[in-house]
Amino acid sequence: MAKKKKKPQRKQGHPAKVNANVMSLAHAKVKRGLDALTPDYVRWYEQTYQGTGAVEMDLMAVRDSLSFYADLVGLDSVTDFDPQAIVAIVHGLVEREEHREDQKHLGMILSEAWISYSLFLEESGLWKHHARELEMLREGLHSTQFSFNGGPGIGGIFEEEAELSTEEREAAAKAQFDAMPVVALGHAMAAWVAQSPERRWDSNDPQPFIQSAMQELEASIPSGITGERREIIMGYVFMSLVMAGVLSLDFGQPQLMENAEGFATAEGDVGLGATYLLVRSMVQLLIATPEEGNEEADEVWDLTLGWLTAAQDGEPHLVAEDRYPDRSEEVWAKAHARMREMIDLGIVESGDYYTVPPMVQTILADLEDEDLGPEDNEESLYGDAADWEEEELFRPARTEPYTGKVLQLKLGLRDTKPPIWRRVLVPMDLHLGDLHDIIQAAFDWDNTHLHIFRTGLYDGTSYGADIPELEVDVDETAALVSEVLKAEKDRLEYSYDFGDDWRVRIDVEKVLDADGEFLPRCIGGRRFSPLENSGGTEGWDAKMDIIRDAGHPEHEEVQEWLADTYFEIPDPAEFTIESVNERLMAEF
Repeated sequence: MAKKKKKPQRKQGHPAKVNANVMSLAHAKVKRGLDALTPDYVRWYEQTYQGTGAVEMDLMAVRDSLSFYADLVGLDSVTDFDPQAIVAIVHGLVEREEHREDQKHLGMILSEAWISYSLFLEESGLWKHHARELEMLREGLHSTQFSFNGGPGIGGIFEEEAELSTEEREAAAKAQFDAMPVVALGHAMAAWVAQSPERRWDSNDPQPFIQSAMQELEASIPSGITGERREIIMGYVFMSLVMAGVLSLDFGQPQLMENAEGFATAEGDVGLGATYLLVRSMVQLLIATPEEGNEEADEVWDLTLGWLTAAQDGEPHLVAEDRYPDRSEEVWAKAHARMREMIDLGIVESGDYYTVPPMVQTILADLEDEDLGPEDNEESLYGDAADWEEEELFRPARTEPYTGKVLQLKLGLRDTKPPIWRRVLVPMDLHLGDLHDIIQAAFDWDNTHLHIFRTGLYDGTSYGADIPELEVDVDETAALVSEVLKAEKDRLEYSYDFGDDWRVRIDVEKVLDADGEFLPRCIGGRRFSPLENSGGTEGWDAKMDIIRDAGHPEHEEVQEWLADTYFEIPDPAEFTIESVNERLMAEF
């Protein structure tokens, strides 16, 4: 029997808002991967839910959270990810919302989207791992929805001490955080970034950042953490600061994010919340299940997790207790080494028994509802996964500057008055699929609809994606730009979203020599680009007229639509070359 699904209404808590300041080259891989799945997903969705009500919102939510995932640990495929890491990311994104209602709404959007997407992967045979992993994903997402609809939060950390005031509970929480070396290490890393904002690297690979941080912050790293564990722990601290909304690595340049100022003081809702997220993410990474097939690592993980659970339950393990007969001496020693590492970080308390601070008890209880966190292989976290740029599935990164001919193209959005256009420089060795991505970036569209190229306005040869839903003469990835656009005054037509019918006229203005700078890039343009799903040029113009007329009967409705889509009223004259080039750099 087909399922019924209520279409949620988006508010300002949509992940596009949460992640608006984090740009990453990895987003291009996510977008391309989901684009390829979209037709099959839409068909599955329609059959499963008897309609396509929330399908676009679901795909946007999955794309945004997968992009965040890819920034943190890398991503090989949109159908191959760590389910429990997704749960952690969803929880982290939701927790970054300031207001409880926004948290509940965003939690609903992300959870519903991922539940649908996971069912699609499972039922279509695209998920190549054990089905239980996706079941755990859905269970974790249900618990995330529950926790933001009345579950425990910072305010409930000391629930058993109900007689304490809010100020006293916050002071107690801050005192525990201040005593943790891992929090001090997080502060040191954030302060180091703040002192040298111009520091940057060649890519979003975090490893150069981690290695530099290790050298500069050596005095802040607990002395008991040695060898290869130092780099792993510093990587965990960086990832946890990202999850807490304190840092990002934006185009190879570390940036302080919206929670950085509050985190510096660890006071108030923002400061305590960011610090809690830092410690929570560290615990989650430290107890992540090891890679399948490593029996010794599984046994070490089982022991350490058991001792932490015993501490949480009030029955702590005696540090000097004799080795269990079914555990080897090596496994026993490594498990204790992991516990000593957590003592060095302040996550476990030092003493005759392995006990944990109340804050960590709360975190463990929180994670227990999510099956205790991601299954990342910690040894490879900053190894192969960080080298995704060299393994780009769709468009290999250039290893040398482009030296061939360059087309100066004018992209004019048809039927717009005053005219809306962009001027871009495009290498002639790209294919038309790449040109499609350039147009999407130029007009800030999301690539969620079908498109087609034609050599004439309504006739001529057609080029597009090689998918059953689209009948074209030539696969766009098999046609180079130079085969279609060769000389000045050559023209190509592009149509996107056959419902709204956005049509872009592509004109060759000049054929130039490469200048050694980044390509493709924007060098000019005019006016704000209409938003997707606004009804085409006529619908967009009508909406802009209504939004400027507070007395119009549809003013409130259009205002709500605009808030859901863009979060602010756009200035029709607004355009910056820099914003287009940021998107192009993220894509290419």
